[in-house]
Amino acid sequence: MSPPKSGAAKAGDETTQQRVLRAAVRLFAERGFHGTGIRDLAAAAELTTSTLYHYMTNKDDLLVEIMMGAITPLRDAAAAIRADIADPATALCAIVEHHVWAHASDRLATLVTDTELRALSGDRLKDVLTLRDEYEGLWRGAVEAGVEAGVFSTAHPNLAARALLQMATGVSHWFSAKGRLKLDELCRTYADNALALLRATDPDGKPLVRADLNVPSPTRYLSPLP
Repeated sequence: MSPPKSGAAKAGDETTQQRVLRAAVRLFAERGFHGTGIRDLAAAAELTTSTLYHYMTNKDDLLVEIMMGAITPLRDAAAAIRADIADPATALCAIVEHHVWAHASDRLATLVTDTELRALSGDRLKDVLTLRDEYEGLWRGAVEAGVEAGVFSTAHPNLAARALLQMATGVSHWFSAKGRLKLDELCRTYADNALALLRATDPDGKPLVRADLNVPSPTRYLSPLP
């Protein structure tokens, strides 16, 4: 996974550019994009305001970098999953679990990506929307493939894909690694929820559950955070 780290890091473990990104992620998540000033960013990154501009052009481009860093690995992972896994139910579960894992593992970066789109305009907004639409298209394609194969049953594949994506994205708003629900269990639960929503069945008409499938680990197509 390549979004900037949102947790604490030891001195010397990261470059100045990474420190700027990490500070931006934390402040944008806590205060919002418009509530974060350049001086706030500089202070959080332990830089002077003038030095900060050596590592960024402006706040808008910094926000785009965070968003692209969060969405691109997910888009690439979903594309690889669809190319590698022929079974529609297994592929969909893998896409769901990778998404949930990313949104729980790097909550702040994905939270900023999912909530601060309103801060962008013009070409910056267009670029992020294009990438996001490509990713959503892979979810939609996975659902449609299952419907065509007779594995999923839904009259509205596009709506179902959006509902699943929205459900999985919400993890970044509430998940805590300190809670009783562990991340691997969370991923499996969301995969089961996806199969249930799509009324997935095996060739004998029996409802499919995640335990019936050989779903790859969420880190199969996404790299663990450093």
